[in-house]
Amino acid sequence: MLDSVKTQDHKNWELFVIDDGSDDGTHELFQEQDHRIKYIQYQNNCGHPAALFNSNVFNLITGDLVIFIGSDDYFYDDAFSVILEKFRTLDCNIWKVGFLWKGEGRELQDNKHFQNYNEKLFISNEVLLDSYIQRDFLFVYRKIYWEKFSQYFISENNWFEAFIDVSMNNLFYEKHYPIYLLTAGWGADNITKGLNADKYFLWAFKYKLSIYEKYNKKMGKNYLHNLKISIARSSLLISGNRKISLNIIKSILKEIVLYLIDSFFLMLMLLIPPRIVFWVKKILFKLRKQR
Repeated sequence: MLDSVKTQDHKNWELFVIDDGSDDGTHELFQEQDHRIKYIQYQNNCGHPAALFNSNVFNLITGDLVIFIGSDDYFYDDAFSVILEKFRTLDCNIWKVGFLWKGEGRELQDNKHFQNYNEKLFISNEVLLDSYIQRDFLFVYRKIYWEKFSQYFISENNWFEAFIDVSMNNLFYEKHYPIYLLTAGWGADNITKGLNADKYFLWAFKYKLSIYEKYNKKMGKNYLHNLKISIARSSLLISGNRKISLNIIKSILKEIVLYLIDSFFLMLMLLIPPRIVFWVKKILFKLRKQR
């Protein structure tokens, strides 16, 4: 990551490095004097939400655009120049811009992941709708986004849900470009396989439960259904959360029953002759009038 930042065509940048208890000699890499690099070190590995919260890094940023990447990610040489070129053409109400990435050694999977992807524009509160593209992007944010984010990121447990809170409680635009700017590392210590996998699992569960409680009335039908299934599955694996799981399972079963009832009556209507349907509607209309 460090080398790919240093070799950028655009040189006016600042880099905040948060060392979350690494033991691979990371500290030695930042002994050189470069005023653009700010190094923050912690002795214990607590997971990046905790490290970011404790560092207060979002209040230290001075740049206009912000990117969050991992230590094993690598920018293409012209990435910063491409980003700046795009932002110069954008309205200031576009706070969040997504670009594509390729996983290290995962080209075939990534090509399928972003196959036939076109330029798209979303309103921020569409993030929970079925029409929103639920994929990982290299996101570049205006600084105002992180200023708002800090209002919701009140503890390490709020990391994931703070992204949704910003989008649902502030009106801005988000744009996606079908341009590759990054190679993402896929090593043994990434989020899903790393030392803090259990913590991430719990953080993710709390995030899902929290956004369900706050925004379930504003979610797309498929998004809501899939979220309920995910919460039910996760809560069964976490001690003390069986009651939550049972309540959501009941809600899912209710949806299924209502769907079956609707389907039954639809089939019934298709089988009944049109004259009888008209006659039934006429009687129902008269009964309502009498009321």
